[in-house]
Amino acid sequence: MGYSPEEYRERKIQAMGPQPGQLHFELGNSLALLHLKWAQFTALFAAGQPVLDLLDRTARHFFLVVRIVLIDDIILHLCRLSDPPKSGRKENLTVLHLSPLLRDPALAARVRELCERARAALEPAREYRNRQVAHTDVLTLRAEHPDPLPAVTRESIEGALELLRDVLNSVESHYLNSTTAYEHGFAPRDAERLLDLLRLAEEADVADQDPDGGGSRPATGV
Repeated sequence: MGYSPEEYRERKIQAMGPQPGQLHFELGNSLALLHLKWAQFTALFAAGQPVLDLLDRTARHFFLVVRIVLIDDIILHLCRLSDPPKSGRKENLTVLHLSPLLRDPALAARVRELCERARAALEPAREYRNRQVAHTDVLTLRAEHPDPLPAVTRESIEGALELLRDVLNSVESHYLNSTTAYEHGFAPRDAERLLDLLRLAEEADVADQDPDGGGSRPATGV
């Protein structure tokens, strides 16, 4: 059965209580958006060399900018979801807010453990964010920092996403006897459609250059 966003929010509030239900709803929306960003990124930049070559031939510098902007935003989003609950007097939307609001002690302990695991898994991403994304650390920029900048890999991002899903689904399973497939349910094929259009445009360009079907290469020489 499908629910509207408002119905889904009310369902969570009724099952979990006003504060944890509202927080879980907001965290779920944020995690769904993060998975959408990651799905578009991986479709464009982690689908193999032929796709990368296509992007390179089509609009090299544009897609370079898209890649940088997307991965920086994904790292920022990941870190925000596991940052401390407060920054000074301001409250943050983070999974670390959840466990103190849960009435069931065993569930609260489980969620707290998962949150700590997610936070620990994201320490390299947080260091990367602090030194290269949110700020430009001069020593890092000049390759003079005593500690190398941590590598943020595809595997580490997918591992952190899995832990964040586990946090929210452990609560949803307890109260609603259901889970949300964040990794599958919020990924329209927009990036794949874009790639299809780029391939069609390239094929049309080749046909225009070789109207007799002689099989010449595109003007790029690739």
